[in-house]
Amino acid sequence: MRNARSWRGDQVENGRPRPPQKQNKTPLSLSRSKSSLLVHLSFSLSPISRMAEASTEYLKLFVAETTWYNEIVLGSIVPGDAWRRLPHFFQSWLRNFLGGTLVYFLSGFLWCLVIYYWKRNVYVPKDAIPTNHAMYLQIIVAMKAMPWYSALPSISEYMIQSGWTRSFATIGEVGWPMYFVYLAVYLVIVEFGIYWMHREFHDIKPLYKWVWMSGNRE
Repeated sequence: MRNARSWRGDQVENGRPRPPQKQNKTPLSLSRSKSSLLVHLSFSLSPISRMAEASTEYLKLFVAETTWYNEIVLGSIVPGDAWRRLPHFFQSWLRNFLGGTLVYFLSGFLWCLVIYYWKRNVYVPKDAIPTNHAMYLQIIVAMKAMPWYSALPSISEYMIQSGWTRSFATIGEVGWPMYFVYLAVYLVIVEFGIYWMHREFHDIKPLYKWVWMSGNRE
């Protein structure tokens, strides 16, 4: 009788019958399938994480290479270590700017020395040799454009180091034949772009007036 009364007391709350409690009717097989699914997802995502880590390590090769270039150029030209506190992108831009300026003046000096003075009237007629003032204007135009020219390879390096391109860190990954194929394709694209840029300078009037004519007055 006690057991019956206690059972009835459990079923009554405040004089009213207590509603039956809902039992977890989830099958055991379903819970096991959920746990196995989570385990499967964890194992399937682990190769993706490993690929991401491998990709990050691979991109560090490009950063290390450009850091080495910065050490060679900036460490030899820029006095002190102030440039080391710059972000990596601006270090690369400064290296491209100083390197491009050095190559421009060195190649321009050798061209003028050989073509305009040493081999005078051999490759270029005397009347076609530009005056010193005309060469000075060309230098001014080149120096105005050099920061923008230096930004192009700097942005390209940033895109490569960020994994936005399909670049290879070593020639051994593609082989020498494909390396020369890619090099030829690259040079064709560059020359094609330079040609059409030259055409646009003539077709777009503001560029022709303020950029092209400023370097071709004489």
